[in-house]
Amino acid sequence: MKNYLIVIEYGTDNCSAFSPDVPGCVATGKNVEDTLINMKSALLFHLEGLDDTPEPLGLLHHLNAGEFDPDKIEEKYFITHV
Repeated sequence: MKNYLIVIEYGTDNCSAFSPDVPGCVATGKNVEDTLINMKSALLFHLEGLDDTPEPLGLLHHLNAGEFDPDKIEEKYFITHV
């Protein structure tokens, strides 16, 4: 499997995750670790159902596109690749 950017957002009582390279694929969990586990499963399931697997573009692409404020990433998001 390719390495996809995963963005985990902190909520009041939980976390949610999405991959900007795979629209429509989301997951939640009670903390970052649970959310990451759930997102890995959701991503695998989501990609199995697609005819064309999207190419991962990476964090730099999304930063340059203005999708994230680089000064606020650490306070608002946990970002990793899976």
